[in-house]
Amino acid sequence: MATSITVAWYVPVVLYIVFIHTVYPWFRKAKLLHAKDIEFTTLFVLHYFFAALYAWIAVVFFGNIQFNTLTLFILCVGAANGFAAYCSWRADQISISLGAIFGFMDDVIAIGLGFLILNETKYLGVGVSVGLALCASTTVLLAIENYFKKQASKEHIAPRFFLYVLVYTCIWGIASFLMR
Repeated sequence: MATSITVAWYVPVVLYIVFIHTVYPWFRKAKLLHAKDIEFTTLFVLHYFFAALYAWIAVVFFGNIQFNTLTLFILCVGAANGFAAYCSWRADQISISLGAIFGFMDDVIAIGLGFLILNETKYLGVGVSVGLALCASTTVLLAIENYFKKQASKEHIAPRFFLYVLVYTCIWGIASFLMR
C-alpha cells in the first residue's frame, strides 16, 4: 500500500493545478460567474465548494476514507477554519487597515496558551512579555475608544467588526497553539 501512495504523490498536485488554476478561473473569466454581481457569501460558498470538490476527488482516488473520531475532528477543524476565513473577510470588508492592526492577535493567543498550558517560560522573557502586553492592551484600548466614540455619536467602527476579529483571532490562535 505504501508503494501506491508514494507512486501517486503527484495526483493531488495535478488535481490542484487542474481545478484551482484552470477550471475555477475559467468559470470566472468566462463570465459564468459575474463576481461583481454575486453576493459575497455566494462567492465564499463557491470558493469552499471547489476546495471540497478537490478533497473528495482525492479521497475517491485513494479510496481509503474512514469515518471515525479523527475524521470528525478533521472536519470540525476545517469547518472552524472556514468560518474564521469568513470572519476575516467580513472584517476586511469593514476596514482592511484595522484588520491588519489586529492581525497579530492570533499569535498573542498562541504564545499565551503556550505559556499557560505548555509552560514555555524559557521562551517568554521580560521583553516578549512586555511586548505581548502592549500589543494586547492597544487593541483593547482601540475597542474602548470606539465605544466612547459611539456613545458621543461620532464616527466609529461597526461593533460587528470587533466580533469578526474576535472570532477569527481566537480560532486561528488556538489552531496555531494546537500545531505545537
